[in-house]
Amino acid sequence: IRQRMDPHQTRTGQNNVDSSRTNCVDQVIQMIMHAKKNIFIKDQYLFDRNVVLALVRAKKHSPNLDIRVLLEPMIRANPKGLPNLLYLDVLAANGIHIRWKRLITSHGNIHQEYHMKTMSADGLSVISGSANKDQTTMYGAFREEQLEVWDAEATKVHDDVFNSHWSNEESDPFEGYEFEVPYALKGFNG
Repeated sequence: IRQRMDPHQTRTGQNNVDSSRTNCVDQVIQMIMHAKKNIFIKDQYLFDRNVVLALVRAKKHSPNLDIRVLLEPMIRANPKGLPNLLYLDVLAANGIHIRWKRLITSHGNIHQEYHMKTMSADGLSVISGSANKDQTTMYGAFREEQLEVWDAEATKVHDDVFNSHWSNEESDPFEGYEFEVPYALKGFNG
């Protein structure tokens, strides 16, 4: 009897609090480096340097790669947007599109925060779980899990929500910093 194979593959990612297992960042960077058409990221945080470098490399390698990032606006931070602001200028300068998810929408919906942690590529695969794309989460400062699913139908559900949140009435474009960077602060290259 021939066994029927499930066409949908999954892979788990997990970080332990003692950093003994940290493969969430591997999944994220592998997805970025293998993307051919698009990468859509919805996250509360994006300031892990290695994830940012991977996004920049992917965009330089494939200039037509559509990379869009939708982030928590961090409206209570001072300055507004920190810590997400750390590398957004680098991403924007490399042609990566960034928007802030509105917490109060034009329809009157109020969101406490934008606590998403998802990413998709090429309409074929999606990562979802509890791991933010920041340097502490990606390397085991917290217990985090995520699931990578290779399934066009599941990815379409993610991408449809992403595109509705990306619309002008659901988000605002990142238009640069609203503060002055202190003199002699170390740059992206260290």
